[in-house]
Amino acid sequence: MKSSTNRKIAAKHRPNVISDKQQIRCLINPVRQNVFDAIKGLKSASATQIGKQLGSPADVINYHLKKLGGVGLITQFGIRGKGRNAERVFKITDPKAKVLFDPNDPDNVELLNKAVQSLLALSQKDFSKAFTPEKAVTTGANRNLRASRITAWLTKHDWEKVNGLIEELSETLALGAVDPPGDAELYAVTIVTAPIAVQPTKRKRQA
Repeated sequence: MKSSTNRKIAAKHRPNVISDKQQIRCLINPVRQNVFDAIKGLKSASATQIGKQLGSPADVINYHLKKLGGVGLITQFGIRGKGRNAERVFKITDPKAKVLFDPNDPDNVELLNKAVQSLLALSQKDFSKAFTPEKAVTTGANRNLRASRITAWLTKHDWEKVNGLIEELSETLALGAVDPPGDAELYAVTIVTAPIAVQPTKRKRQA
């Protein structure tokens, strides 16, 4: 019990880590996750900017901004505009922070399972909206729609290479343009990896 408590305290004070249960619970809401992702992609943004990107009214965005700010995931960056057009601008409090995965903490396990369900639900929604003749490109170098599941036997060395490629992809996506050119499109990439517990095959007794 003591080691578990110490581990939680250490994680809470570790930089670049989201371990607070209220923060993780806040991100389980799919709309809130979208708002958080929008701010991260834009580096800093107002409710109007986020609303245009997500196709949501400003009052809905402001509600979720308040929730995200209440748990410290975002902070006010400044004011944009003047008079009636003045708007608060927000940024991610710690852009490099990643959610803590702690299999030894039952609460963390429960919250992360819900968070993954939310991410997968968002991915399914994005996929369905994009799977149309007008939007989907399913072949060639400009392919923009994918959905696949791959299982493979990998050594530790193999898995190190896979993790390296995922980190490289994440860094590339994080460098997305703040002011994208006219031909740029907004993309969603969801990554879930997990080891599979394989049950040993029982040998049949020979007669």
